[in-house]
Amino acid sequence: MLPAPLTPRRKLALGIAFPWVAFTLGFGFYTLHFRAGLPFEHWHFAAAAAWVVTSALANGLVITELLRLTVRSSATWSDTRHFRIALIVFLVLFGLQSLSLALAFHATSARAF
Repeated sequence: MLPAPLTPRRKLALGIAFPWVAFTLGFGFYTLHFRAGLPFEHWHFAAAAAWVVTSALANGLVITELLRLTVRSSATWSDTRHFRIALIVFLVLFGLQSLSLALAFHATSARAF
């Protein structure tokens, strides 16, 4: 069974999230290739935290959409269920990314909190 077509809300969310994920991956690979340090090493903590929140939200939406393409029962998902799953994925990613950001700031002797 093929997944149902995207609703307008899902199209809008994916249309905003997917370019951000692509930009984030490109930015990460570029800075790691041409610099020796971490990309966020010299950023203010608030800017890095905003980046983490935005990236976790965008990645949560993209991962949920990819999950919807692979799970057979997802054809009947309502928008409410879809975005609830995206919220759960966001919370997991946000927790992991926040922890890794705090550890990266700690490893570079920067003050995160």
